[in-house]
Amino acid sequence: MINALIVDDDMATVEVVRNAVHWKQLGVENVSKAYNIEQAKKILLNEPINLVISDVEMPMGSGLDLLRWFREQKMDGEFLLLTCHEDFSYASEALHNRAAEYLLKPFDVDVMEVALRRIIIRIKEQQALKKNGELGVWVKDNYDEVQLSFWNSVLEGRFEEKPQQAAQEIAKRQLTLDPQADYTLIVGRLTNLAKDEARFGRGLLLFAVKNVFSELLCGRPENDSILCNDRHTEILVTAICSEGQEKLQERCTLLMKQTESIMNSILTVCICNPCRVENLYSMHQEAIQALVHNVADYGTCFHLSDAQAETINGSFTLDTKKLEESVFKRDKRAILQYVKDHLEEGMKTKQLSIESLQSARQTLLQIVYVELAKADCKAPDLFNNEVAQELSEKSVQSMMDFIRWANYLLSTAFSKLELTARQETISQKVHRYIKEHYAENIDRNSIAEEFYVNPEYLGKIYKRETGKNLKDAVSEYRIQKAQELLSHPNIRIGEIAMEVGFDSFAYFSTIFKKYTGTTPNEYRKNLNVETKED
Repeated sequence: MINALIVDDDMATVEVVRNAVHWKQLGVENVSKAYNIEQAKKILLNEPINLVISDVEMPMGSGLDLLRWFREQKMDGEFLLLTCHEDFSYASEALHNRAAEYLLKPFDVDVMEVALRRIIIRIKEQQALKKNGELGVWVKDNYDEVQLSFWNSVLEGRFEEKPQQAAQEIAKRQLTLDPQADYTLIVGRLTNLAKDEARFGRGLLLFAVKNVFSELLCGRPENDSILCNDRHTEILVTAICSEGQEKLQERCTLLMKQTESIMNSILTVCICNPCRVENLYSMHQEAIQALVHNVADYGTCFHLSDAQAETINGSFTLDTKKLEESVFKRDKRAILQYVKDHLEEGMKTKQLSIESLQSARQTLLQIVYVELAKADCKAPDLFNNEVAQELSEKSVQSMMDFIRWANYLLSTAFSKLELTARQETISQKVHRYIKEHYAENIDRNSIAEEFYVNPEYLGKIYKRETGKNLKDAVSEYRIQKAQELLSHPNIRIGEIAMEVGFDSFAYFSTIFKKYTGTTPNEYRKNLNVETKED
């Protein structure tokens, strides 16, 4: 039996802790309360208290004083301390006097229950030690560890396609496992961990994940079949179960609901096909691949056999021309709506995978980078920060993560382009306009009209800032683009003239020679380009 004591000078806090925590589910029979250290000491001396939850800062003596006294009295039990201040000296003394947990106020009931669950497991182990003696507890505790070590070896591939060696290892470790039985792997992938890590701390979060998997899938808090792989940005959890598929499906449904109720992280679960011990490694690898690559199943519980049966027909691509037009117009809403609709269609047709999202990300990145380059903005510098990198990494794990990344990409790029446009000189704006419209029929008057200024005034300002006439600037850029096109053998010179904005081939040839010193034909011959006859 476990009895708890809540100690806090704030009566309201005592009542909140007493009423908010699900004590019976945790295995706590009685919960006493005290409002200062002296009351707490009297209760501890007269009642069998196993667990103390105490505030640190109290006017008649601190929770650390109570903890110190408790240890001096050589009482058996565990302490959970609460404080409003994240003070290192408090934490240091708490650890020195073997406090089990140290939580900040205002407390989060989910975090507190996870911490209490871990403490209560420790208390029960201590009670079992007293009852059964050291040898009995040692055997029990080490059995769990020995079995977990065996399952870890299995999932590392040590017994892959080696049934005899697996059976020998089971016998050698004196495990009660049946080497001839079928086992089912339940593999969970937990992503978007930041909020939960901030709430629980990494250690408590890992414990909570193992505990909820063990209780709901294996029916017990003690863990002998749950393996956790902490991969920094995600947590992979594997349960090795012997129950039938129907029961496991029900338990996985409860697992998804329970995780969603206490965590902000996204859980995706893959139920594997039953198999013998010697085939668990390859089954595990297939499940991990499915969890990472099957974006359409993200945040759901699915069967590996269903994922393997899905066939992907056709290709999943974004309409580059449509995106280029929308990026040019700075129409973020239209882009996001198009991307969202396209991804949803990919979800329906099972074409959405990590590879298709990587391709879509690259397409959108290239279009945005080209637009930034037109304004002489350095794109890599713009997105070389932790937020951008984290969003980019997550963008391929789900449709919503891709939308979040695309929204950040477009918002950042368009803000930069708008700021650059405001800071541009007249000549810079004119030069950018020429780059975008050189193939059209533009002159000083049409450019001045675009910027709502007098043509003569625009010409003077441009000449003062660049030393060039506006007419020469247009011609120079057209000739520069013509030189690029002349290196392509399949384009006639007449077509090039029209493509860079000249209506007359003769005028084009005259202007070309003026700026390059050669005719277009001579220029092309000097490049050693064999072409169709012009």
